[in-house]
Amino acid sequence: MHLLADAGSLTAHKYGTGIVTHEILKTWINHGDTIVGYAHEHQDDLPAIFWKQTSGILWKPSLMIEGLIGHYDGFLALNHYIPPFAPGKIIALSHGLSFMRYPRLYPEAYSMLRSQMQRIAQDAHVIMTSSAKVKREWKKYTGRREGILSVPFGIPTDLKSIHAQKNAHPVPYLLYVGMDHPIKRISRIVKAFAQVYRSNSNCHLILAGVSRDRWRHPGVVVIPYADRKRLVQLYKGAHALVSMSAYESGNLPVIESLSLGCPVIATSTAIIPELRGYVTIVDSSHMVDHLRVCLAAPRDTVSLRLRRELAAVCSWETMVSQIRNTMI
Repeated sequence: MHLLADAGSLTAHKYGTGIVTHEILKTWINHGDTIVGYAHEHQDDLPAIFWKQTSGILWKPSLMIEGLIGHYDGFLALNHYIPPFAPGKIIALSHGLSFMRYPRLYPEAYSMLRSQMQRIAQDAHVIMTSSAKVKREWKKYTGRREGILSVPFGIPTDLKSIHAQKNAHPVPYLLYVGMDHPIKRISRIVKAFAQVYRSNSNCHLILAGVSRDRWRHPGVVVIPYADRKRLVQLYKGAHALVSMSAYESGNLPVIESLSLGCPVIATSTAIIPELRGYVTIVDSSHMVDHLRVCLAAPRDTVSLRLRRELAAVCSWETMVSQIRNTMI
């Protein structure tokens, strides 16, 4: 197959959507298909893809023109955008529908996101979701019943060869990894940690990926951006990754954390159903007690058996193979 891909989420800073895009494209080209990818810069670590660079106001027109004049079997909409004249069968990756569940948290982007959702529901040959929960939401909010797949995200390949050995750290710490957005309820994590810190000041809460100015509290360490090497060290040294999000669709930090042996403590809303068997689910009213016990105990690691089970459930190859089967 000859495919056109929107790879606009690939940037020098590897955030969640960029990692997912990278892994899907990397897995896809192993099947022998040719892909023309539009990105802001050439991606040297994916040399098998034919890269075209564009940016800014030229982004959408460039994709539209390429789709109109090129001869493609399909279009990979990996960032919620489908251009006019998208060629062939359209494969759209959904990053979740939190804006439909909590529209008040997306005051500026809600209309655009809803419009993109409606376009995808109307024109996509296949909608790829990372959880059965998100699949149900697509059916609920759009009325579409067919052509929606659900497969969890895989373990990023740059983590698979890393041993889940503990990292010695002088001060026990909890870890949050993710974007700085109200949907993540970071304030609840900080509030719970603050209560723990009052009785045990020999601990930290590390927030990776958030604004340095917003979260000032004794014991809280903010890392606005952690590259992949540093992120691995953070996972391997943490007593636990903590998540109290109001909504999650893919749980990529949870998958990363578990794959490196770092336990996860989360509220039920913060974990997709496919991963609940691998984490400790805690009611928010009991979160302080669980965090206190976690930090007081020796650091534990996720068992090899659970990590092997996780690797079988979370597979990029499974995701790509299921999508390709709908196009052949």
